[in-house]
Amino acid sequence: MTEGTALWARPATNPTMAPRLRALAHRQGEVTSRTARWLAAVAPSVRSSVLACWAASAACLGTAIANPLPAIYPATWLALAAATAGAATALGLRFSPVRELAGNAESVVYPHDLDGTCRTILARAQSAIETILRSQVRAAGLVEADEPTLRRHEWEIATALRRVADLRAVHASQRPAGSRTVRVLEAQGRALEVAQEATAARVAALERFAACVAAADAAYRDWREALQLSDLNNRYLDLVAATAADEVAIAELADLTDRAAISSAALQDSLRAASQATELLAI
Repeated sequence: MTEGTALWARPATNPTMAPRLRALAHRQGEVTSRTARWLAAVAPSVRSSVLACWAASAACLGTAIANPLPAIYPATWLALAAATAGAATALGLRFSPVRELAGNAESVVYPHDLDGTCRTILARAQSAIETILRSQVRAAGLVEADEPTLRRHEWEIATALRRVADLRAVHASQRPAGSRTVRVLEAQGRALEVAQEATAARVAALERFAACVAAADAAYRDWREALQLSDLNNRYLDLVAATAADEVAIAELADLTDRAAISSAALQDSLRAASQATELLAI
């Protein structure tokens, strides 16, 4: 399914997150993460700047009304008021969603939050999910694979991998002071391996489901093409009968109908396999 193709992990988001924030995280990816973390640090300054712009706008508007400086036309003060109000609005609109995303940092797992091994596992899961969601048999309603369930699996896999990556970084930074420390670190290392293997097994189940769906897709396409061809059988048979009763040609053309039946049976087998695979994911 993905053999020979480079896999790239994408941000994984909590399905319960607001759709606009999920879209922002997926659209901007790691750039969003860096910007969000920067904004989380400077959020008070940004908020202060917005308030300062609104205060300046109000001051300019008040000055334009009172006009204590006759040398400056009221229109100038009004223009300054509009400019500062526009700056305040622009700052608010530009930074508010990203700042809000920064406040939901735990609801997004970015690829750079993971180490190389965990990124690969997440990419495999996401590739399998996209294969399932984009399949023709799912679009035709022949395979049960609702997106919320698949996105839940993606999120749970991503958060498990983030925990593994975080603890592995802590584990790698430890320097054993003695034999007891070494034994503790070894036990912790084994725990990390078990956790990663459990998550990888879940991803493998997703991949098996995706492979069954891909096979069902191929059988579905074959069935539809055979069906379309078999619809033309009568016209070809009439042509052969009208010209020369070529028994070989008639037999070959009649075989198209049998192929359509075989393709239909293959499709049914593939759909049954996909159905059995999705039952394993109904956790």
